[in-house]
Amino acid sequence: MFWYQNVQFIAYSLDTKPGYATGRYRAMANAAHDVTTRCSVMEAAAKAARVRANTSSYCLKVFVAPEFFFRSHTGAYDLDTYQTVLTGLRAWASGDDWKHWVFVFGTVIATFQNESGGQEILNVAVVQQGGAGVEGTRVIAKENLLEGDLLRLSQLKHDSPVGTLTFDGAVGVKTAEQFLNATNRGDGAELQKWGFDGRSIFDMAGVRFAVEICADHLGGRLQLSPTARGDWKPQLQVVTGCGVMGVIAENTVASKDGYIFLSDGFFADANGGRTSLSKVKAAKPSRDEAAELDDIDVETTVAMAGKLAGPWAQCFSQPGEVRLYPPQHIPWAKKA
Repeated sequence: MFWYQNVQFIAYSLDTKPGYATGRYRAMANAAHDVTTRCSVMEAAAKAARVRANTSSYCLKVFVAPEFFFRSHTGAYDLDTYQTVLTGLRAWASGDDWKHWVFVFGTVIATFQNESGGQEILNVAVVQQGGAGVEGTRVIAKENLLEGDLLRLSQLKHDSPVGTLTFDGAVGVKTAEQFLNATNRGDGAELQKWGFDGRSIFDMAGVRFAVEICADHLGGRLQLSPTARGDWKPQLQVVTGCGVMGVIAENTVASKDGYIFLSDGFFADANGGRTSLSKVKAAKPSRDEAAELDDIDVETTVAMAGKLAGPWAQCFSQPGEVRLYPPQHIPWAKKA
């Protein structure tokens, strides 16, 4: 196993929130073209980051995009198109140029009909180890789906695309009480058993990661299922979101001297969304207490204006920017 000494967090920061103001989703009508365009935008941002990133092979680069980066003009792709997202991202991220990178490609919204005819909606974060193929892919499923993740019927405009999805009548949307009382809780319950099982904690590149999606972090999904006694705690915690005001110390599960990193696509400024990096000065002493965090400032920014080719503006309201934080020492893993 190759052991990394340092980690550099990099955010692709841009606005990815649903089209509340326009009453329709910003996306291309042709789903295949939409996926190709979004994958190209992601690749362009990653390449812009690589020019300015630390070049040491002992520094792991962790690149994170915000929630809702991939969604169709109806609000969600079908499952076949969802698979093309994975394939399209893996096609370039598996190259040797990305060997010392880990990507959290924001999330993909997908939908399907269950056996009872109900409309199921999935919001999944796609993680890819650079330089690896399918074996380097992880998928984390958002558990705390919110009505705000999609437009409401009352928000749709008369020119919205046919088939536009809302959460009205959708299956799987939880109330706050249902989320807190879900039956899949328990010590160690979030450790992945295989790469596509949807759980939030996994090992990649010799590091233990914890990845949460937006409201899952707000609701404390990981702190409700802490690391099992005697197992390794996450060293790096990542939140991909679209509506997270900031990371929550009470819901930070990374170990002492580890890190929690946020890339959020809702609270946008002129050049992108909200991002933050914090070091865990003191880990959570118990489930109901908070970690002590020290904030770390951005080191370098790269504006993506003029760097995106093709019809990118049909998918995003702004080109955004890449934000690189200074490399940090990766702590040795600690047991619960």
